[in-house]
Amino acid sequence: MNTQQFLELILPEGDVFFAVEISGGSVQQICLSSPAALTRAVTRMDAKSPGNVYFALASYKQKEYRDAAGKKKQRTQENVDKLKCFWADLDCKGKGTDYADQQEAILDIKRLCEATGLPLPTIINSGYGIHAYWVLDASIDGMLWQATANRFRATLDEHHIKHDSSCTTDSARILRPVGTHNRKEGAEPREVRLIGPVRDPISLEEFSSKLSTSFVQPQSFREAPAGDMDLNEAAESVVEYRPSSIKEIVQECGLLNAIGNLGGNVSEPLWHKVIGVVRT
Repeated sequence: MNTQQFLELILPEGDVFFAVEISGGSVQQICLSSPAALTRAVTRMDAKSPGNVYFALASYKQKEYRDAAGKKKQRTQENVDKLKCFWADLDCKGKGTDYADQQEAILDIKRLCEATGLPLPTIINSGYGIHAYWVLDASIDGMLWQATANRFRATLDEHHIKHDSSCTTDSARILRPVGTHNRKEGAEPREVRLIGPVRDPISLEEFSSKLSTSFVQPQSFREAPAGDMDLNEAAESVVEYRPSSIKEIVQECGLLNAIGNLGGNVSEPLWHKVIGVVRT
């Protein structure tokens, strides 16, 4: 698999993509209009750079925009348009919570798939780790992706997969494209390459049906835990609630909003849990 084949497999539809080069303390970010243009850019950057080259996994709404403070922004979650895959980044350095080696990481992904019914992913040797990609058969919008990625992260956590959890749920993430090189100071560059077969794309419905029904709140919105209180004690500690509205709940809850966008076409266990939330 070459760089263009990889990017055409992974990237969603769109006309705003990003390549990123990190060398020393310098970061260069380039906006491209297509996977083909992105291929040419990362190939050129990797050939001449002493640093490392990455690509953004999403397509974006605009090349740049101004936030509420008037600051120029580009590759942000707010600006994400579409995505076409879910991924897990597994470090294999044998330190702390990392895997001992790449073989151990791959075997753990296989164990996850056997336990959940998820199909085997396309696996990439990132140089010193493993990137596992579950590619969809169609692009989806950022909000629906985020709701599903939160459940995917919960699934990985429940099965004790040693993944970079912030990476798993970051729609604006950058990773290494196939055909480039992982350059670590003091070590020979290692090529980023495919391991094993390219797996067939799957539908969002199939992928989602294998995931945990737990909801992981995005880190940027997560509240601090309430000490040692259990759920009942936490509820009793609240003096008063204002009257609730299911319309407001659906609007604010990424998961319920995403299910609404699917027309309720989700797995039966998840549907029953949603009904329970609505009744509450």
